[in-house]
Amino acid sequence: MKLKLLLITVVLCVLNQKLHSQDNPCTYAWGKWYSVYSLGYNNDVQISFKYQIHDRKGGSCGQSYYRFYNPTAKENCSVKFKFDYKGNDGTINTEDVTIDLDKSGVKEWNASQWYNGYEMTRIYNIQYVDYNSKKNEKKENNNDISVQLKGYREEAQSISQKYNSLISASSNITGENIDKSRLEALKDEYRKYSSSFNTAMNSVAYTYTFEESNRKEVEYNLNKMENAVDEIEIELKNLGTKEKISSKDNKKSDTTKSNSNSNSSSTYVESEESRQLRERAKAQSDINRQEDEITVAGLGGVVGIGAALVGATDGDYDDEEYPFVLRGLLGANYQSIPVVTNYNGKGFNPGSENSTTNPTNFSIGLDAKFFHDRFIGFNVNPFFNYGLLAFSSNTGDMMNYGGNFNVKIGHALQLILKGAYEVRTGEDKYDAAEILIDGTTYSKYDYNTLKYGVGIKYKFVELSAFKENLSFLNEMPQNVFSYELSMNYAWFGMLIRYAPNYPCAGEIQYPNAYNSSEKQSLLQIGMYWRISIAKSK
Repeated sequence: MKLKLLLITVVLCVLNQKLHSQDNPCTYAWGKWYSVYSLGYNNDVQISFKYQIHDRKGGSCGQSYYRFYNPTAKENCSVKFKFDYKGNDGTINTEDVTIDLDKSGVKEWNASQWYNGYEMTRIYNIQYVDYNSKKNEKKENNNDISVQLKGYREEAQSISQKYNSLISASSNITGENIDKSRLEALKDEYRKYSSSFNTAMNSVAYTYTFEESNRKEVEYNLNKMENAVDEIEIELKNLGTKEKISSKDNKKSDTTKSNSNSNSSSTYVESEESRQLRERAKAQSDINRQEDEITVAGLGGVVGIGAALVGATDGDYDDEEYPFVLRGLLGANYQSIPVVTNYNGKGFNPGSENSTTNPTNFSIGLDAKFFHDRFIGFNVNPFFNYGLLAFSSNTGDMMNYGGNFNVKIGHALQLILKGAYEVRTGEDKYDAAEILIDGTTYSKYDYNTLKYGVGIKYKFVELSAFKENLSFLNEMPQNVFSYELSMNYAWFGMLIRYAPNYPCAGEIQYPNAYNSSEKQSLLQIGMYWRISIAKSK
């Protein structure tokens, strides 16, 4: 009897274990792993289930859950799929699942990973999504759209300039028999299509999508603007001919009435908004011209003064033969500095984005070398740059100053330990009135960078690398690196500096519409005279 009871107990335990195994819907333990997507040999993304306790009569004591396993971390990638399961009412239901692959390992259950049912029946519609390629594709498309928008705006600006010239000339056509009603109608037509063109362009700039319908709308309005300007030009020629005939008739009749009528002829009254845009465009054009003229004169001065100073000094440029050498540096450089640009005005959708400001600068400095005739020596190099945003539609300036301290080890081939401190401050402004858009952009920056690095120099060519600490990043982790190639030979010097993925500095007026992850590259290209001031044995 005891043996029978023992056997019955064993059988019941086995049955209970089977009913509560990991593949049975009556368990409340994590089940086995199911492969969902293969990332390579023996490298599968998997899913596991914890089924709810189910009494097979439709009742339940909780919810079923699922968890994931990702063998390899893949940033900005995910696996999407569906699985079917049996609901408590006996129906087959579907669950949509997305597994983010940013981190490897087991992703345990969270509040979103549950369903009202039990046994999983199938896994299907599996997709692997790489958002990196989509992001790069979007960036390339955005860059392409920017080029297209710039082309359309330049064409619109050219048409607008011709329109303004014709309208200005029309004010000189007067006379009793001059009817300007058609001219006024053509003006209205031009303004209508110009407004529609700006609306279409702003829509594309805001969404950064250039559908075929958008393109057709932009080109249609642009063509209508051009046609209106051509018609205005023809109408002005006709009116000019009529004015000459009217003038001859007036001389024959010799009446004063015609003179008074000509003074009261109909004239076009410019709208206040158009007048403001025109004046703003002219003001910016005047500043652009002044900056260009100052920069051209400054570049000429650098060449002339530098050549005169070099010619007036000795021709001994072998700095390695003297314990002390002092040289003056006079030159010019171009810089492309990453900054935050803010968009304001009715013509723009308010926002902030990363871009660059590009000043042309004049530079002065000193290079004091100590003990370069020995195996170990050092030099101190203070510098100052000031520049304007010449040869562009933007206006503004930039001031850049600091100093370098270097310790050289060696003679012909030198290892150089480098440290530097540098300040950059300036602003960049642009008024889109010149392209018939009521909007402006603005950038303002003021920061410093502390740099340290190492360089290799052979004879007169030096290659260096720096780690930079930017003041506006505060306590944030910084991985900012820059690279320099310099050449100093006789009276001539050259410096090329490049820093990829350089953080953008400046005021962010619209933090909710700003993507800080997009970075730009810093670039500087400059040449300078090396003028001998003093040396000692």
